[in-house]
Amino acid sequence: MKPSRLLPRLLALCLLAAALPAEAWRLPDEAAARLAAGVPPPPDDASPAGLADLQTVLQVQAARTPEQAAAAASHAVRLPLDLVAPLFGTDLRDKLPRAAAFFSEVHKTGDRVVDRVKDTYRRPRPWQRSDDVQPCVYIPRGFSYPSGHSLNAALWAALWSEILPEYAAFFSAGIPSAMWNRVVGGAHYPSDTQAGALLGGQIAVEILKTPGVRDELAAIRAELDAVLAGQPAAVAA
Repeated sequence: MKPSRLLPRLLALCLLAAALPAEAWRLPDEAAARLAAGVPPPPDDASPAGLADLQTVLQVQAARTPEQAAAAASHAVRLPLDLVAPLFGTDLRDKLPRAAAFFSEVHKTGDRVVDRVKDTYRRPRPWQRSDDVQPCVYIPRGFSYPSGHSLNAALWAALWSEILPEYAAFFSAGIPSAMWNRVVGGAHYPSDTQAGALLGGQIAVEILKTPGVRDELAAIRAELDAVLAGQPAAVAA
């Protein structure tokens, strides 16, 4: 990055050095409840859509390659800062404390909303419905609908796109990949992942409305730029 471009970022980082408390932007309980209440129910198991859901999981499982299984298992443990690693070719988890703190709260917010929906519909996981389903990822706790991993993929992508708008297309492209990996892994039905991704996008919209968030995202961008300034190989990547 050119010094002329880096200076404003470093200045912003200094001006915004004191991190905002999470309460300054955390999604209010009323908003979380409203979003959860707006999620439609999953298809009934005996309906055409419900039968197609299970059949899709079984067909994908039958064609699953070892490489696909490995990708599904890898995605199952992905964290928010992992989304930027492919861009810069470096693990930034321990180098961006402000981003880590922000996305930790984002993760909690997503869990608050998705857990409400899961507890409402209490949809069994695919392997609980059919012994023919053999998951290749760790066995998640909780109910199946909607997919929390798909929700996080959409939520994190939307917020990273605000921080790094020049890479918005890259982040958006990762959402269907995350959804697919949950089906490949046997952890979710397609309708679970669709509902999760839609809900994640809605949560991101609500978070971006809360006071202080835009300043926090600007500070995270400045933090990222400052870290990358000392890593020429990362900047080149």
